[in-house]
Amino acid sequence: MAPDLIAALQSLEARIAADAEDADARYKLAVLLLEAHHSTREREELRRARDVLKQALKKRPSHAPSQALLGYVYDQGLARGTKQALACMAEAHRLNPRDKIYEVYWMALLSESGQEKAALAAIKAAAPSHGLDLKKMLREIAKARFKADAASLLRNGFLYPRNFLRSRLGDEAGRIQNRLQPGRAQREAAAQHERCLQDQRELERSFDA
Repeated sequence: MAPDLIAALQSLEARIAADAEDADARYKLAVLLLEAHHSTREREELRRARDVLKQALKKRPSHAPSQALLGYVYDQGLARGTKQALACMAEAHRLNPRDKIYEVYWMALLSESGQEKAALAAIKAAAPSHGLDLKKMLREIAKARFKADAASLLRNGFLYPRNFLRSRLGDEAGRIQNRLQPGRAQREAAAQHERCLQDQRELERSFDA
């Protein structure tokens, strides 16, 4: 795990120790634990993220991002994953119906949990706001001789919610670390610039050779 990520985690843990009611610090800690998990693949980080999110939601139950993040944590492979992930994502969508990632994630989990009728009804209701012509899509699926089920409709017409939520969480983790560690963004930019220069020099050497 990167040293700056370890330092950010420790900073948030200190905030929670100093203020047991700080739901925001718990949510941010969970975001960074997920960021750590994406690189280490350690299940302990998932379990810790689950526990701090449950504590955060006890203090702030109407916080849609915490609900969605808890659903994502369960969906990553914890026990009772799909059932719990579906319940959390449904609540996140209820709290913030305008968020298209929550909406499509909820529909995908409905489909994956075998609730085909509910998934199809949700897809039909959501299609106009996503700019989709559902009848045209059904014709194209039939022409390609695929089964016109919820999974096919989601795959062919909607964004990939797991990828989009993971990308959003990665961006948020970066913003959290930048706020906790002044100067981090500038250091990252300088390091990226140096890597680009090194790549350019390597290309020039290869070209000369």
